Amino acid sequence: MVLVTGCNGLVGRTLAKRLMEKNIPVRGFDFWKTKESPETTEFIEGSILDYELLLSACKGVDVVYHLLDIENPSHSGRRFMRRVNVKGVEYLLNAAIENGIKRVIYLSSADVYGAQNKLPITEDFNPKPNTPYAKDKLKAEKLCWSYAEKEGLEVTVFRPTTVTGPGTDESMIL
Repeated sequence: MVLVTGCNGLVGRTLAKRLMEKNIPVRGFDFWKTKESPETTEFIEGSILDYELLLSACKGVDVVYHLLDIENPSHSGRRFMRRVNVKGVEYLLNAAIENGIKRVIYLSSADVYGAQNKLPITEDFNPKPNTPYAKDKLKAEKLCWSYAEKEGLEVTVFRPTTVTGPGTDESMIL
């Protein structure tokens, strides 16, 4: 069983669909179920800040794809955005450890690199986050690496740039 948090987003919907096509059972997790929510083996509607719900969501899971975040604080408030983007990651990592999950894949953002003096930006550049969102993503990455070191959790962090494709929310494209 694979847990996909943020399964209502473009990446989450696409990933869940591809996993299901390969007959891999998927438990979707997001704030609410919508008509765009992917068909999954199971869907859990709720907050990443509900630790008991996360513990339940992680039961029987082998791998977590953590794609859920809040990018725009104007929709939710800066404090709530930080809680979801940082504290939510910490809750998820704890729930994963408590359930014996060995692997977490975390979707960060290329925004953590901030403004750089040289292009193209490569993975060896030092992060220079210059927005609250980018700072949150970098803090969450550091949490992931800390759990990898202290708990032996296998962690993979991706830092994509703007992701687009079928079903993209047009308001998110620059």
